[in-house]
Amino acid sequence: MRFYHYIIILLFLVVSTPNGAFSNNKIDSLRVEYKNSTSPEEKLELLQQLCGKTKYSDFETALIYGKKGIELAKQLEDLYKEGELKNDLGLGYSNQFDFKQSLKYFTEAETIFRSLKNDEMVGVVYNNIGLLYNGENNYGKELTYHHKALDIFEKYDLPSRKAMSYINIGKVYIAKKDHKTAADFFIKAYHIYAKLGDDRRVVTCLNNIAAVYMYAGENELSNIYFNKNLELLETIEDSDRNKAMVLYNSSGVLMKLNKLDLAESRLTEALILCKKLNDKESLSICYHNFGGLYLEKNMYKEAKYNYLQSLEFTIEIGFRELEIENYKQLAKVYENTGDFEKAYKNYTHYAAIKDSIFNKQIESINEVEKKYLEEKSSRELEAMNIAKQEEEHQSNIVKVASIALILVLFSIIFSVFLKYKDKKKSNLILEEKNREITDSITYAKRIQQAILPPDKLIKELLPNSFILYKPKDIVAGDFYWLEHKKGNILFAAADCTGHGVPGAMVSVICNNGLNRSVREYGLIDPGKILDKTREIVIQEFSKSEDDVKDGMDIALCSINGLNLKYSGAHNPLWIIREGKIIEFKANKQPIGQYDSLEPYTTHSFELQKGDSIYIFSDGYVDQFGGEKGKKFKTVAFRELLLSIQEKDMDVQKNLISEVFENWKGSLEQIDDVCIIGVRI
Repeated sequence: MRFYHYIIILLFLVVSTPNGAFSNNKIDSLRVEYKNSTSPEEKLELLQQLCGKTKYSDFETALIYGKKGIELAKQLEDLYKEGELKNDLGLGYSNQFDFKQSLKYFTEAETIFRSLKNDEMVGVVYNNIGLLYNGENNYGKELTYHHKALDIFEKYDLPSRKAMSYINIGKVYIAKKDHKTAADFFIKAYHIYAKLGDDRRVVTCLNNIAAVYMYAGENELSNIYFNKNLELLETIEDSDRNKAMVLYNSSGVLMKLNKLDLAESRLTEALILCKKLNDKESLSICYHNFGGLYLEKNMYKEAKYNYLQSLEFTIEIGFRELEIENYKQLAKVYENTGDFEKAYKNYTHYAAIKDSIFNKQIESINEVEKKYLEEKSSRELEAMNIAKQEEEHQSNIVKVASIALILVLFSIIFSVFLKYKDKKKSNLILEEKNREITDSITYAKRIQQAILPPDKLIKELLPNSFILYKPKDIVAGDFYWLEHKKGNILFAAADCTGHGVPGAMVSVICNNGLNRSVREYGLIDPGKILDKTREIVIQEFSKSEDDVKDGMDIALCSINGLNLKYSGAHNPLWIIREGKIIEFKANKQPIGQYDSLEPYTTHSFELQKGDSIYIFSDGYVDQFGGEKGKKFKTVAFRELLLSIQEKDMDVQKNLISEVFENWKGSLEQIDDVCIIGVRI
């Protein structure tokens, strides 16, 4: 079919009540309350409300309220309010397309809510970071953060939050053009909102389900969901805006099903509602879809009228994506009516605006010249085909117009190419800076590797073993440790706070604490080693003026003959014997500052020949992946280890690594991975 149908996918609830005067009056009222308030706690509450209500409409003002609020929250030691304010400023900066500042405030908010052990708000921040990466078109990271948020919301069974995550994940799959998976997530959200009785959000979900089924070519299914939505909207008061949206969206699938009369009826009803609401964006879509309908019916005069009406609105409100489609469709209308001069004029507008949008969205400067040449070749070929057709059917005037079009397009492309070259020069400077930073971090990696035990020592002390070590970044927060003292072979897998450069800095301090505990204080009992290491780490961080609560989780073993001793901070020990896992649990306290410090427990165990020992950080089991983007989880890790017990330790390492990479797929690695396996 020749028409282009424009459809809206909703990611949030469409609000049918205007924001204008009511919102301004409310903000003015809050300002008066704040000015007259004498209570610091009340002032903090009002600042938070003012920041929240102005973060999208007047960000400069929101920034003033937010920073005042953060300072007051610090004075009042109200961490929760400080976290809320930083989350609000993160959202505000995101709306300003300031990725760096937005991520900074979201990260600070996450740290605060983590310290408060408020997992729900941590999930909310993860969701916001995911949406932030959407603005960067980084779908891998966006999915990772949405799944991290969903994992929290599912753990605490927070239905509305889960539904929000399902909608956001569905939206990512739309961008990836995986419409079937997107529909699956929207359906999950739909069932939650239906159970909660939240009809307005049910409307949103039904619209999205119908839309993605249409994109997937499942037109009958799409029509069923649109009809279901219209039935529901008849029962909801004050739903004109939503009803108009569903009416003009559903017209597209009706056209695909060749139900043109019903499509026209729905568009007419939608147009009446949009005029009543004075909703210019919806009016532009209605007129555009009318244009597609009449173009399909070969009613060119009516099609032209509606496309021109739509174009007028899109230019007024800056709806660039639909503006270029109007130019493209108008070119088709004029071509069909033999007005080739106007056809070329509209196509030129379409090409110029499309180039402009393309220039803004370009992802890599190295791809610019390739895309430029492809586009140039495509357009020259198209122009040559047009010229050939017109040579057979049209007058010399049309031939001249064809040549003029080629020249115009070439001048546009050449202009864009020059801009690309300027951008490339700027990017070279940026690349040089990035190279300097990367070189510094790579050198830091060499320093960190120097504190890790060498392979020769590992094979000497633990000949039948493996260490799987996968840093998330160039440097890592995870590390492995090995020491030989008084006939005892001591080894550990440690996971320090954070990853990357911050995690690596903490790892150096924690590694030093282990070395001092054994070498300087002569300790060989794992529990006592962890007690002393914690003391050293806390002492090191206490030198800072800030309240530093960084530290590490660790599993530490000592083997002397067949006698095994183990102590752990959060990280357990697994021993596999005759197809069964024997687990020793760790103390639920980190190596670092903690509310209630207790001595670490040392567990003893008599080993047998053939026993396999495993200690590990949580990076492997927490990795998102698989078909549904879920965590790998401990149960699956246990099953994996049990399934490979007949293999040599080197083969086990390769299999465990291969399973991890296959599970992760195209998703980002979220944390460092460290696993130690030893066979007796």
